[in-house]
Amino acid sequence: MRRVCILAEDVSSVDPCTVALLRDHDFEVKEIPHNRALLQEEVYDFIREADAVIAGSERYDAALLDKLPNLKVIARRGVGFDNVDVTAAEQRGIRVTRTVGAVEEAVAELTMAFVLDFARLVPQQDMAMKQGHWKRMLATGLSGKTIGLVGFGGIGQEVARRAGAFGMRVIYYSRRRRMTEEKMLGAEYVELPELLRESDFVSLHCPLTEQTYHMIGEKELHSMKPTAILINTARGPVCDEEVLARALQQGIIRGAAVDVFPREPETDSPLLSCENVILTPHIATFTRDAFVKMNNMAAQSIIDWLEAEG
Repeated sequence: MRRVCILAEDVSSVDPCTVALLRDHDFEVKEIPHNRALLQEEVYDFIREADAVIAGSERYDAALLDKLPNLKVIARRGVGFDNVDVTAAEQRGIRVTRTVGAVEEAVAELTMAFVLDFARLVPQQDMAMKQGHWKRMLATGLSGKTIGLVGFGGIGQEVARRAGAFGMRVIYYSRRRRMTEEKMLGAEYVELPELLRESDFVSLHCPLTEQTYHMIGEKELHSMKPTAILINTARGPVCDEEVLARALQQGIIRGAAVDVFPREPETDSPLLSCENVILTPHIATFTRDAFVKMNNMAAQSIIDWLEAEG
């Protein structure tokens, strides 16, 4: 019997159908406890006999893969290859899959929640009310404002669709121009420097690569409008966290919303000392519907691959 180990958190607790699907296809399933992720040093013992894994945030490097001769599939629950050495996996005949198409709407929703919080000053006015103050604050609103999307894949396009519904101008930058999508969504392609200069909201939706590491640094932040908001739901290192904290403290930009960090879990970010930032613990994909889709897609990718292999 083939063995599948589930290291992603809260799979069967969200919906038991994923585990049932695997068992219906004659897989033996072992799942981590629902109350915590495994420490990296615990990973090998948990998956050493696995034919496939549904991966969370644990690391799969060459040293670990060399100790897993049975492993054939690493199914990432998410759209990134986070912590998986894809080259090392391919060299060892291990397939790595992602759940592309399952999370785009959820991430776009959180992005727009951040945009709306800053556009209508919701957190500040909530706080004032709870402190006993009737203090109405004049907000900027969204109609006619410009949102600049760094990255125009599935998530960026979903943000564009929602931003357009609020009457925003949508501009984007990506490695390649997507003319069909931009016409469909009413978006305009610009180079990154122009996007940073013109945007009222700059929202990051690009993968973490050598080229995008610290793509947003001191020069880029200083080129933005002093009234602009930076939103990062992509990956922490796309923006230089230390530089962003200084820019917020010095008023170089008006504010930021950050869902991702260079190290996770993160409880000691320099951004914690900034009053003009909204921080969330990497929850962009954390909706029940997105989790069910991701879990089932990851399971199906394992079923398809291992059954094809016989």
